[in-house]
Amino acid sequence: MYVDAVTNLGSGFAMESFGRWMYRFRGWVLGLSILLVVGVGVVGFGVFGQLQTEGFTDDSSASTTVERVLAEDFSEPATDAFLLVRAPGGNVTEGSAAAVGQRLTRQVEALPGVASVRSPWSGDGGESLVNPQGDAALILMSLVPDEEKADEAALALRDDIAGTTDGVEVLAGGASVAGTAVAERIGRDLVTAELIAIPITFVLLLFVFGGLIAAGLPVLVGVSAILLSFGGLLAFAMATDVSIYAVNLITGLGLALGIDYSLLIVSRFREELRRHGTDVEAALGATVATAGRTVIASGLVVAVTMAGFLFFPLYFLRSFGYAGLVVVIAAVLGAIFVLCSLLAILGTRVNRLTVWRSSTEPRDTGFWASMARRVMRRPVLWGGGAIAVLVVLSLPAFGVVFGPTDERSLPADDPAAVAGESVRAAFVGNDASPIEIVFPSGQAPADGAAYARQVSQVAGVEAVVAPAGVFTGGQRVGPAPDAAALTSPGGAQRIVATSSVVPGTGEARGQVGDIRDINGAALVGGAAAEDADTIDAIAGALPAVITWVVLSVLVLLFLYTGSVLLPLKAVVMNFLGLAATLGILVWIFQEGYLTWLVGGFTVTGTVDTSMVVLTAIVAFALAMDYELFLISRIREEWLRTGDNEASVAFGMQRSGRIVTAAAILIAVVFGAFITSSVTNIKLLGLGVALAILIDATIIRGIIVPAFMRIAGKWNWWAPAWLRKVHDKVGLTD
Repeated sequence: MYVDAVTNLGSGFAMESFGRWMYRFRGWVLGLSILLVVGVGVVGFGVFGQLQTEGFTDDSSASTTVERVLAEDFSEPATDAFLLVRAPGGNVTEGSAAAVGQRLTRQVEALPGVASVRSPWSGDGGESLVNPQGDAALILMSLVPDEEKADEAALALRDDIAGTTDGVEVLAGGASVAGTAVAERIGRDLVTAELIAIPITFVLLLFVFGGLIAAGLPVLVGVSAILLSFGGLLAFAMATDVSIYAVNLITGLGLALGIDYSLLIVSRFREELRRHGTDVEAALGATVATAGRTVIASGLVVAVTMAGFLFFPLYFLRSFGYAGLVVVIAAVLGAIFVLCSLLAILGTRVNRLTVWRSSTEPRDTGFWASMARRVMRRPVLWGGGAIAVLVVLSLPAFGVVFGPTDERSLPADDPAAVAGESVRAAFVGNDASPIEIVFPSGQAPADGAAYARQVSQVAGVEAVVAPAGVFTGGQRVGPAPDAAALTSPGGAQRIVATSSVVPGTGEARGQVGDIRDINGAALVGGAAAEDADTIDAIAGALPAVITWVVLSVLVLLFLYTGSVLLPLKAVVMNFLGLAATLGILVWIFQEGYLTWLVGGFTVTGTVDTSMVVLTAIVAFALAMDYELFLISRIREEWLRTGDNEASVAFGMQRSGRIVTAAAILIAVVFGAFITSSVTNIKLLGLGVALAILIDATIIRGIIVPAFMRIAGKWNWWAPAWLRKVHDKVGLTD
C-alpha cells in the first residue's frame, strides 16, 4: 500500500516507468550524458571571452541620454578612464610636470583603444581639469566601443603608463580601469573559492552520506551542471550583452543545486534500496517517481524565480536571469540523467566504501522528529518567538541606504581604488565629476540666466557654467569661458554644474532631484544622476519582478501541494527571512560592524543596490527549493495516514536532515565567496549563506511545524474548483 501511494505521486506511473526505462538503458544514458557534458563544457569555456564588465546603468534613462547627446552634439563622449597627474608641492602646468603631462597626453592619444582625449595640455579648453591648488590635473579619455581594444587600453593605462616620472605621480582610474580590475579579481577569486568550497563540501558530504562513493556523486552533478551552464551562457552571450558576474552565479548556484538535488535523490534511492532489496530497477523507479518528481518541480520553481531578473532594464541584472535559467536546467538534467543513470549502474554498491555507517540508515525518529513534536506542543510560543527573532534581525534594514557600483568595491590599495579616492580628495567641487544638464533643441528655457541662477542656489552646487554666464549662489559672477561651445549646431544647450556633494550618496541623489524639479525639460546627467537613475530603474522594475515571482511560485506550489494555505505561508515566511538577512547585511556592509568577519573592505555607508537584489532573488529561489523538499515528504505521509502531526514529524525527520545538510553545504559554497577581494562578491556570498541558514533553521525548523500544527487540516485545504484544477494539471496526483 505504501509503495503504491509513493509511486502514484507522478502522472500515474509515468515517472516510475521513466525510472525503470533509465535503468534498462543505463549505460547508453550515462555515456550520452557524459559526451554532452564534456562537449558543451569544452565549447562553453569560450564564454569568458564574450562577457562584459559593464551593464550597471539603464540605457533609456535621462543620464544615459545626456551621455549620448554630449557625444553626438557636443563631440564630448563620456569619460571611460582617466589619468590623475600629481606634482606634490609643485604646479602641474609648469616645468617638468607640464612636460610629463604633454607626453602623457600624446601617449594616450596613440593607444588604439582610446577614442578621444581631453586634458589641460590638449589645447581644447581643458584648463578646468586642473584642481584649485594647481598640484593635480586630469587627463580624461573615452574608449572605443570594441570591448577587447578598450580592455587593452585600460590595462595599458594601469600597467604601462601609471607610475612616477620626474617626481610626478600618475594614477590610472575610471570605470573601464576599475571594471578590468574587477574582472581580473573575480577570475582569480572564483578559482580560490572553488578550491576552498569543493574539498570542504566533499568532507561534509562524506559525513552526511557516510561513504566515499555516495559523497562524490553530488560534486559530480554540480560540476556537470556548471559545465553545461557555460555552454548555455555562451549562447546568450553571442546574442546579447552578458555580465562577467554571471559566472559567479553559475558556479555558486550550479554547485548548490547539484548538491541539493543529489542529496534528495541519493538519500531516497538508498531508502528505496532498503525497501526493495536487490531490485535496483524498482528502487530507481520509485526514486524517480518521488525524488525525481520533486527535483523537476523544484527546477520549475527556481527557474521562474530566476526569470524575474529578466524584467530589469540593466543588462547586469538580466545576465543573472540568463545564468539562472541555464544553470537550473543543467542541474535538473544532471540530476535526472547523469546521477540516476549512475545510480542504476552502481545499485547497492552506492553504499560501499562506508566510513560512517550510521549515516546510511534512514530513521523515522530522531532529532528533527523530536524537535517538530516539541514545537507542535507549544506552537504559538515557539512560532511567535521565532518570528520575533526575525523581526529584530530585520530592523537595521529600515535604515538601508542604496549606492552604486564603483571602484570602491575593490580593495582600498588597488590602483583603481586609489585613483578614485585621490580624485575625490583633489577635485571636490571641481569638474572632475560635474553635473551635466542638457536641453534638447527648442526646449531651452526662455530666460537662461534665471534658470542657471536657480540651479546655482541648489544646496551643494558650487558653480554653474551656462551660455548666459557663470553663476554662484544665485549671482552671476562672470561670462562663460566659451559660451559658444555650450550650444550645439543643432540648437541643443548644455549647462555644467560643479558640486561639493560626493556622487553615490543619498545627498547627491537628492541634489539631482532638486535640479530636475526646476525645469522638467532638462535632462540631467553625470555620476550622481546616473546613480539616481539606476536606483530608480531597479525600483521601477521591482513591482513587476515581485508580482511575477510571487504569482508564479504560488501557482506552482499549489499545483504541487494542492493547498492554498501552504504556498501563501511559504512566500510570507521567505520574505521575512530575506528581511532579516538584509538587516544583517546593512549592519555589516553599510554600518561597518564586524567587518573582520568578511576580510575587510571599504565601508561607503551604502549597500550595492544590484547585489542586494541578486542576493534576495537567489536566496528566495533556494528557500523554495527546501520548501518543496520538506513539504513533499510531509504530503506523502499525510496522504498515507491523514494524521497531520505525525506527518509533520515524519516529514521533518526524513527531510530535515537533508535540508540542514544542503543548507550547510550551500552556505559553504556561497560562503567561500567571502574570500573574494571584491566587496560585491563578499556581500553576495555572505547574504546567500545567511539567508539559507536562517531558512533551514528558524523557518523550516521552527516556524513551519508551528504553523502546520496550528493550521491542522486546513494545511491541505483548497476550494472545490481549485481541487479540480489540481486534479487535472497538478504536478502531483
